[in-house]
Amino acid sequence: MNKIELDETLIENALFSDVIKAISDKFKTFKGQIKIDGEIVEEGNHRQYMSLLGFNAKTFHNIFSNMDKKSDASDWYFTGKIILMKDNFQEIKRSRVGRGGTDLLKKINEYEGENCYIPTDGHCFIKCVNRVLNEDYTREFQEYINGFSEANRKGVMTCARMNEFNKKFNTSFQIYNPKNRHFHPRDVHDEIDWVLYLHNSHFCLIRRSQKSLGIQEIEDNYEQVWKTCRDDNAVTQVSPLKLNVLSNLKPTDPIPEEFYDKLMNVVEIFVGTDCIDQMLKYLGQYDRKRLILISHNGSGFDNWIVLKNAKKLTHCPLKTPRGILSFPLSNPYTDEDLQKKWKRQKEIKGNYLQHINFTCSYQHESSSLVAWGNSSNLPANLRKIADVDIAKYTQDNWEELRHEWEPYAKRDTLCLGACLIKYNQVKKL
Repeated sequence: MNKIELDETLIENALFSDVIKAISDKFKTFKGQIKIDGEIVEEGNHRQYMSLLGFNAKTFHNIFSNMDKKSDASDWYFTGKIILMKDNFQEIKRSRVGRGGTDLLKKINEYEGENCYIPTDGHCFIKCVNRVLNEDYTREFQEYINGFSEANRKGVMTCARMNEFNKKFNTSFQIYNPKNRHFHPRDVHDEIDWVLYLHNSHFCLIRRSQKSLGIQEIEDNYEQVWKTCRDDNAVTQVSPLKLNVLSNLKPTDPIPEEFYDKLMNVVEIFVGTDCIDQMLKYLGQYDRKRLILISHNGSGFDNWIVLKNAKKLTHCPLKTPRGILSFPLSNPYTDEDLQKKWKRQKEIKGNYLQHINFTCSYQHESSSLVAWGNSSNLPANLRKIADVDIAKYTQDNWEELRHEWEPYAKRDTLCLGACLIKYNQVKKL
């Protein structure tokens, strides 16, 4: 099992501004997590414990800026450890070719031009093939592309598979690469008037005789727009609350206070250095063998916290250049009665611990949660609370300021949940 390599540096009574500069410079080249564990002292006046993990350079500078507003930052000194947590999980570079645009709540409009064709999102490759051949090979293509193993990019059509596809379906399709002006595969038994062209990892068609005009026409008319849900009131879809009384609300209207309070009470908050264990114990009582926990920017923040606090790594995380996209874990706190129940169910294989997959919505939707909530037309008081300075909440003041950060944390959870609900509804359309 892969482990995290630690590189600790002990610092004694160093000017805090110098520490910040050193860490900011480290962010430029270091791949992994940086942990700060120590205390900062204002000479002759104030002492504050500091422990940070999973932050970026911007967050660190915000902390320093807030200190500078309250006092002269040059008077602050740091004593403690700077820990470089370098992981050696193998990075996986996943091909996006032929996925037809996978951004959450986005769609690609179809365009039929004189020298090009842009299919809609989803199965874009076979849509191009069907258009040229004037036949529907969707079912046969799905069986072919899903016949590959998971390790060999199951379900993804790549340029390297063109030759094999032509042999399988007795066709002569080629992909044009404008960088070297080559076709792939080079040799085909019959040159078709239309050739494939990849634009933003989306398969399109251009005329062989008008390649430059076709590419320019695609660039001028390629349009990726937000999908819309038939029901703009996401609250009526939040199970188990069936709030039909809200059906006449406009997207910008806030939901009534009595229902808002019910939704806020659904969110569970776990506090403390053992908050991950608290959460796992809570989920371990839930009668579901498999759970998926989704966080926004989990790849760069939340999943690292789970990784750091997991007592035992039971599975290898999916690590890519964007961070930990998913982190599967067997829940050691699974209720014993549930384990016995699942053991009696013959269709459940493997161990009888609850399986939890911590995943990140950033792999589909890269915009901020504020922007996602707004574009999803959520009711005003279900959207993320913006302009909150989370750097002000420390180990010394979090209890007395709980009335500030707890509504913020709960609204984050509700906003993400409502966005995902709307996305699931759109996918069913």
